[in-house]
Amino acid sequence: MVEDGRRQVLLHGLVFASTFDSGNLQTVVYDAGASEYVVTAAPDPARTPSPTTWFYFSISNLAPHQSIALRVRNLVRHVALYDQDMRPVTRALPSQRKWERLHTSVGMTPSDPDFSITFRLTAPMPGDVVYVAFTYPYAYADLQRSLRRLDADMAARDDLYYCRETLVTSLDGHNVDLLTLSSRRHLVDACEPTVPELFPEHDAPRSRLFQTKRVVVLTARVHPAETPSSYVVDGVLAFLVKRDDPRVVALLDAFVFKIIPMLNPDGVVRGYYRHDTLGQNLNRYYDAPTLEAQPTIYGVRHWFLALCDAEAPSVYVDLHAHAAKRGCFIYGNRLESIDAQVATQLFPKLVGLNSAHFEYDQCTFTAENMVMVEKRDGGLSKQGCARVALHNATKAAHPSLHFYTLECNYNSGRKPGRVPPTGTWAPRGVKASGPLSPEVAARSYLPKYTPAAWADVGKGLMLGLLDLYGLNPCSRLPQSSWRTLAGVVQETRRQVAPTFIKTPASASASSAIEKRKSSLRSSNQDETLSTQVRAIKAAPGTVRLQKPLLRRQSTSK
Repeated sequence: MVEDGRRQVLLHGLVFASTFDSGNLQTVVYDAGASEYVVTAAPDPARTPSPTTWFYFSISNLAPHQSIALRVRNLVRHVALYDQDMRPVTRALPSQRKWERLHTSVGMTPSDPDFSITFRLTAPMPGDVVYVAFTYPYAYADLQRSLRRLDADMAARDDLYYCRETLVTSLDGHNVDLLTLSSRRHLVDACEPTVPELFPEHDAPRSRLFQTKRVVVLTARVHPAETPSSYVVDGVLAFLVKRDDPRVVALLDAFVFKIIPMLNPDGVVRGYYRHDTLGQNLNRYYDAPTLEAQPTIYGVRHWFLALCDAEAPSVYVDLHAHAAKRGCFIYGNRLESIDAQVATQLFPKLVGLNSAHFEYDQCTFTAENMVMVEKRDGGLSKQGCARVALHNATKAAHPSLHFYTLECNYNSGRKPGRVPPTGTWAPRGVKASGPLSPEVAARSYLPKYTPAAWADVGKGLMLGLLDLYGLNPCSRLPQSSWRTLAGVVQETRRQVAPTFIKTPASASASSAIEKRKSSLRSSNQDETLSTQVRAIKAAPGTVRLQKPLLRRQSTSK
């Protein structure tokens, strides 16, 4: 079946095509007056707003070194993004396999109702097919190739426990992969419980359970165009499978990592921007998904709630990308006590200590950001996003479980980052000659983000976990201005405390938020929403940062 974004157009001897995984192109015409080819980006499916952010197509039959002018239209009006010198990426096959940002600047039409960007492309070599995309692509096929390589690598590792499962299949029949990765320390014979209607490979055993290990859950690509989130996952996995790094040993001995690298494979394959096959923003359905309409989100919610009964996760991070707000940062929840709020804001602060690309100052932890309604989502609120809905579903039983949304800008940050060096380390019997990782000095300019930058944020997430629980054998904390974890707690408390001072204005705002919570969802979801609003009154507990977690050994249900 040919999708809306899959086209092949012959024009003036050139072939414009998007007939591949994640391709997006609707029409191409030639504007003789402007001497440019006008490409219309395909919108997401019906019932969704027409403009898109994502485009991805190829051009073949270009003469050697031939240069053409392109205009891409039907785009979301990201004026600030392009004003900050955002540029599409290109590559030419077979001569240039690596994606690179355009070397020349991009024009735009900020006042035109039909927002568009303009740029030039040049074919580097005879016979090259030139590809152009909004940002660095990461297709479903790319993920499957990456996971096959990981499968092969893990088969040769007897020091690690690795399991790849199919959580559920999408509406288009694509697998939603669930990865489990840890060391074999505290591995038990029992398996995770089966979950009705999930894990379609019935003959395959479920992932094994661990005793006294914290569980960390990472999910990505609920929005198809947000490819930076996939590169964050790559950074996490690349770090976790490293050999001879004491920090990796500490991570895998203390944590079990559950990773769902692509939540919306249908939207990715079809070249969509924000939606799935049915035109749904899946990140608004975590509070009441159905297997028939939102099978991938249904799978995540019901698997995760079963996991909470078996292994009590500690941290859940949903990975995204952002076009409007610069930097790499986190959205967190607003909790009901100062102690709980300090605890939930510690992790992002420690991620910033370990990645020069992460900007804690850009993070948001407001009640408003838990209930916000965006017109483009048809009246659905952020109460249905993973960060909020799963928090509301689990906070009474698991008050120390923290949920986050990681956002990575497509282009750049607000200021050059710096991280101090790590502590020293050397193999036993060898004298340490310096830090395991050196200082990352602040640059005099703002570098453009690349897959390597987003991968570094993934590594920063891992190191932040170690520092959060006092497990980092080569921590940067002693070289930081805080010196100790207690110093981080003290500063965070100083920042958080003023936000808990009640004023008439804040009380009025809180009342308005509570009223909004009771009226946001459609009538067929009123009962679910009422349950969630009542649950908000259950005060979460505090995180005991360095106390060992004692967990019962679970058996299959």
